Amino acid sequence: YGTTEQKYLGEKSLGVSLTSDTGRYRVSQSVVASFGPLSFNKLFPTGKTYEFSVWVKTQYFGTPDEGSWLEIEYKENSQIIDTVESNRIKETADWQRLSVRYTIPEYTAVTNQSLRFSVYTGNTGTVWFDNFQAHEIKTGFGDNLIDNGDFIYQEYNWTKVNCNISSDYVMWLSDFSGLLHPNLLKLTGEPEKFKYMYQTIPVSGNEGAP
Repeated sequence: YGTTEQKYLGEKSLGVSLTSDTGRYRVSQSVVASFGPLSFNKLFPTGKTYEFSVWVKTQYFGTPDEGSWLEIEYKENSQIIDTVESNRIKETADWQRLSVRYTIPEYTAVTNQSLRFSVYTGNTGTVWFDNFQAHEIKTGFGDNLIDNGDFIYQEYNWTKVNCNISSDYVMWLSDFSGLLHPNLLKLTGEPEKFKYMYQTIPVSGNEGAP
């Protein structure tokens, strides 16, 4: 597997090819929902519902059996408690969106809660995955191309213009109720100085498309 020139949005996608129907191929990422009674992790606060989605293009050989799909595993103290999966794409098809939702249980006496997001394919052929998204339902938007929009990785992928290190920076907000993450950008105005931050987003499309 690896990045390819096939894409739904941007410049590349993740391509996975199987030469046999005898096994599955999985690409996954795990995130911590809570760790210990004083957890301040706000990427995935407990007690809320989240959606994991991806755009998928398939090119199967022969008759597809398992197809390709999304899956969320919920773990408590490293033990799998629950698993949910999306619909499966079992035919050769152009880009289409798969999604699956899950509500993380409220923290009780569990020390460690985590989610593992996975994409699977189990058929001979090639599958391309693009534009992965994971967000809380009430605040999510279908296709968000902005990278690090909540500043969880500080200023990664953002470019400052006319900014000062001492007065213009990503800060941690102590009262972040209602936000997915406590980080936010602070810009301090100065006379006759135009300050801003930006990022360049690679996009592509077909001629004549709306």
